[in-house]
Amino acid sequence: MQAEIITVGTELLLGDIVDSNSQFLSRELAAHGISVLRQSTVGDNPQRLSLLLRQALERSDLVVLSGGLGPTKDDLTKETVCEVMGLELSLHEESWQRIVEYFHNTGREVADSNQKQAMLPRGCTVFQNDHGTAPGCAVEKDGHYVILLPGPPRELIPMFNDYVSPYLAAFSEGGIFSYTVGVFGISESTIGERIADLMNSANPTVAPYAKEGEVVLRVTARAADEQQARAMCEPILAELRNRLGNCIYGIDAGSLPKAVVELLKTKQMKIATAESCTAGLLSGSLTEVPGASSVFECGVAAYSCDIKQQLLGVPADTLEQYGAVSPQTARAMAVGVRRVSHADLGVGITGVAGPEPSEGKPVGTVYIALADKKRVWVKKIVAGHTAEERDYVRHMAVMNALDLTRRYLEALPTVMAGGERIDDQESDVPAIPSAKPAGEKPDRRRRTTIMLGTVAVLAAFLCWLLFYMLPPSAPTVTGGVEENDTAKLETTGVASVGSPMGAPEGMLSDFFNLYSQNEDIRGWLSIENTQIAYPVMMRQDDPTYYQTHSSDGEPSTTGALYFGEGASLYSAQSTNRSLVVYGSNPRDGSMLSDLLGYMDAPFVEKHRTIHMNTLFERMEWDVFGVMILDSDQKAEDYFDYTKSTFAKGEFSKFISEIRRRSLFTVNATVGENDQILLISTDASKEAGFDGARLVVAARRVQEQTVASDTASKVASTTAAISTNTKVVLPDRYMEKTPVRTSATQKSIAVNQTTTTARTVKTTSTARKTTTTAKKAAATKKPTVTPVAKPVSGGQSGSLQAGKIAEKQFMQLFQIKDTQTGKTIKPTDKAALQTALARLVKREMGTERYALHSTEAWKAQAVASYTFVIWYVGAYGKPYSFPLASLNTSVASDRKIYDAVGDVLGVKILDTTATLVDDMACDTMYYASSAGVTANSYQVYGGDLPYLRSVSSPYDNETTIRKYGGSSDYWADTFTITVSQLKQKVTAWVKENRGSYTVGYDTKKGEAPLYARQKADNSRYVVSTNWYYTDKSGTKHYLTGLQLRTAVGMRSHAFTVSGYNSKDQSMKVTTYGYGHGVGMSQMGAVGYANEAGWSYQQILRHYYSITGSSAAQLVAPKW
Repeated sequence: MQAEIITVGTELLLGDIVDSNSQFLSRELAAHGISVLRQSTVGDNPQRLSLLLRQALERSDLVVLSGGLGPTKDDLTKETVCEVMGLELSLHEESWQRIVEYFHNTGREVADSNQKQAMLPRGCTVFQNDHGTAPGCAVEKDGHYVILLPGPPRELIPMFNDYVSPYLAAFSEGGIFSYTVGVFGISESTIGERIADLMNSANPTVAPYAKEGEVVLRVTARAADEQQARAMCEPILAELRNRLGNCIYGIDAGSLPKAVVELLKTKQMKIATAESCTAGLLSGSLTEVPGASSVFECGVAAYSCDIKQQLLGVPADTLEQYGAVSPQTARAMAVGVRRVSHADLGVGITGVAGPEPSEGKPVGTVYIALADKKRVWVKKIVAGHTAEERDYVRHMAVMNALDLTRRYLEALPTVMAGGERIDDQESDVPAIPSAKPAGEKPDRRRRTTIMLGTVAVLAAFLCWLLFYMLPPSAPTVTGGVEENDTAKLETTGVASVGSPMGAPEGMLSDFFNLYSQNEDIRGWLSIENTQIAYPVMMRQDDPTYYQTHSSDGEPSTTGALYFGEGASLYSAQSTNRSLVVYGSNPRDGSMLSDLLGYMDAPFVEKHRTIHMNTLFERMEWDVFGVMILDSDQKAEDYFDYTKSTFAKGEFSKFISEIRRRSLFTVNATVGENDQILLISTDASKEAGFDGARLVVAARRVQEQTVASDTASKVASTTAAISTNTKVVLPDRYMEKTPVRTSATQKSIAVNQTTTTARTVKTTSTARKTTTTAKKAAATKKPTVTPVAKPVSGGQSGSLQAGKIAEKQFMQLFQIKDTQTGKTIKPTDKAALQTALARLVKREMGTERYALHSTEAWKAQAVASYTFVIWYVGAYGKPYSFPLASLNTSVASDRKIYDAVGDVLGVKILDTTATLVDDMACDTMYYASSAGVTANSYQVYGGDLPYLRSVSSPYDNETTIRKYGGSSDYWADTFTITVSQLKQKVTAWVKENRGSYTVGYDTKKGEAPLYARQKADNSRYVVSTNWYYTDKSGTKHYLTGLQLRTAVGMRSHAFTVSGYNSKDQSMKVTTYGYGHGVGMSQMGAVGYANEAGWSYQQILRHYYSITGSSAAQLVAPKW
């Protein structure tokens, strides 16, 4: 296909505007295999345009025009095209409505002349304009095609990328697929340096298009079909993400404002803006995006200091001391607009756009602040230096504000680095000024007297509270070291007047004080009769941060104690099989210096008990091993003691390896389901080689066994701890002369004479074992360290042999595809495999869970097959469901298809049933649980033994974000008022029960919504305090599931907090997604990827299948 490009506009001929559209269009057409014969420019003259268009249509198959689509009389491109091609213009209603919405969102009045832009050639293909008012279109006649596009590049480029490119793909031989990659925060030249090799690639191609302040990369591939072309682009996208990092704001995002709006929608958050130098440009860029009204609360253009002070609450002292253009003022503006609007986020912009400097600050100086309810982030930019660059300064201020917001949203649920805590009380909310009633004069003297009296009473009460209730030895942090070593967090008493802002639910009051100083605190480690008594820290985005920083975040040569990457300590529901604590060894009595004592057997006997508490639990641990290990991962005898997840049987092997490498044999039992603690510090000097680690291993002592364990240890003799004469020590052990300290001299002397240990270490059997372990470690698929640990290895077993011909069950597999209206009734294995694969793809997806999830897909296939059979047998009609499309030539679809084939016909049957229609179990499933699944009888009322509550530790925020992507989340918080709640409950009752009165019980200390009954060991609400009263006067309380349905919540596992009696609003936080009964799809993905479970283990776990249960996994009988 051959094409010509015509750009329309007198301003182009005069040189007032540079023609960048022709360059862009030429590149894009070439990428689609379309040759560009000629580029022409014509003014706003219909006669000349008509002549040029007729000539172009004689020479070329395709003509692309840009410009002349505006609302003025001079904009005649569409009219000219219709005249040349013999077409009529008609009103395109959808485009007209979009134009009206665009003007409404930007706060402007739509003019009658704008309807001209919605007049389009009859029968054309319409390209919607997401960044302006003029839609584009394509027309065809007699084998010739004409494409009309708007003139402004900011409208033309995204329109071409999003709509025209797919349209042109149909004209290319084979398949063409393109991605657009939006980049901000890095210059075009730097991008060029980083991806120079990618830009030289012939197929796929990577083409950069510089826009003002940002760069758009277009990745295009040509192949036999579109699916292959898409697959060719994927590695390039992955490489771009690797090289450009978080400077990429989106793939096919359209624009930075659109990306931010979509993120706000996904996070269900609202934003408000306070602008000085940009005067509403930020709010305008957001509201230009269709649908922005659901996330944009308000915008304030606050030029004057009076408005900043009166409306936004910027303190007068701040303006006087720092000036209107300052980080302090930007901070106060962001905080103020968020509080005034009650939005989730507030953005403040103040700066010098020009033409003159202000307050001694040069043109281009801008401060941007972003505030949420707890923190505020401030960024300074310098954009442009002259009066002529005023528009550029304002544009870059807006783009940087959008980018700051985007990075904040992408970081959720973690906290973006660099924020400053907001110390102001929420009660100091400014109000929109209003006129006072005439004649009303407040009694200031009386008000002042009451205020002073109240302050005096509160001060007296606070003094009493501090004097009588706070423990006298509460620890204080100085330089990362506790000044009072005898003051331990495990002591009882009030550590702080109340829970600090942002503290996780269920946090022990012992940690309130330290958490208010540093939110990275996650635990407290102490060993009696030693100097070890320190907080244990954890920073999620930088696991080794506390190697070089004290517990108060200051740089430090000795650092602080900190948890390893595998620790999950962000909620009371977090599960950990193994916790690793690291700390330095200054050998001066501080930090973990005293841990060296464990190299001596008598020390171990006296210090068997370790206290290591987390934010949520007080725990005692019993030492069972002391190891000297080589930290060099290349060493042949390397042992990865940091392992945190274990498949079935792996944990026992892990414990055995610790015992094999322990200096001592300790009489302590460690079970398959125990939790262990490993404390690690440097022992290079003591072990005689660089990189040596001393690792003390201990098991958690359960509460019910504390007494018996303590008695056992008291009664133990020396024989309970003995030297391990066959200890496996590193090959480099004692390659240097060790340092003999008082703590290590005895043990080193003993170990030096233990030649048997080193002889055993070098036997062929020992070497073979070590090599095998290394091979196993090398072949194991790499995974990011998970934050949730399985509580068990899962049930194992084999399938029961099928006794009934599978065709009888297949007759019950009937699905009405709600997308096509057709009913699918497979009659052979091939048709069944295709239909079931389509069902599994829709339920679990390909891209969403595509990381090593074959076993999860298999589990989903069995559960789905069983459920459909149960449904049709129970209700006598096909199961209605929107099946996904399936293309087995696509790799991801093929993986699902093959996984389904591996388990085709496998099902879960009630082996006590006698009729085929009654045999299938009701294998419910859902997206994610609240960390523990729900009992069926506490949700639906039926007590089914295979639908009992079980743990689901991989249902948590981090795992879901890891496998579900940035758009997924586990916990969801929303605000609702009592009146809104009553309205929703009343509507539900009326629809499902009748016209009855709705009410709710009240309870002291509770919000107007609370749980009357919660499920066992979980957040799921069984019964709520809301009810309706029938005609007999009987109260019927809504179940948690009913309330979830009425309100439209993601889950009926919820908590309520932050009740405001003033406006009767409260915050509801839901956990998980779905009814919570049966198999969690995300939990299955977690078990498959993180624990290495098979589909049988997953199903046996979630459906409580044991060797003696009625429900069994049954193989097909074909």
